[in-house]
Amino acid sequence: MGEAAVAEQTVGEEDDRLSLVRRFAVFTATYPWEWTPEDVEAYFSHQLSGDSPLAHSTVRGQQGDLQMFCAFIVDGRYGWATACEEAFGQVPAQVCHDWNTADHVTSSRAVRGGAR
Repeated sequence: MGEAAVAEQTVGEEDDRLSLVRRFAVFTATYPWEWTPEDVEAYFSHQLSGDSPLAHSTVRGQQGDLQMFCAFIVDGRYGWATACEEAFGQVPAQVCHDWNTADHVTSSRAVRGGAR
């Protein structure tokens, strides 16, 4: 894959991640410094139900993206937590945890003991 293709793919991934963060904010009707682990549960429960539920792997990927965003905004090296505390009196927190995100699903082959 050439440099231009890698750059284009990276931009696409960034757009997808930004879109997810925006959709999550609209769903919760709150700002990132107000998000809770319960918001994560509610959002992804909604994504897994209804007429067009997302695939488990898609949800896992989106949860990973949201977790990365939260890791970024709480990391003291970037100053977002301090800025939020000064401006809004609240600091953002990591809201994606092992207990409220999808587990990695083992392939059915591995569960059955491999191909025969």
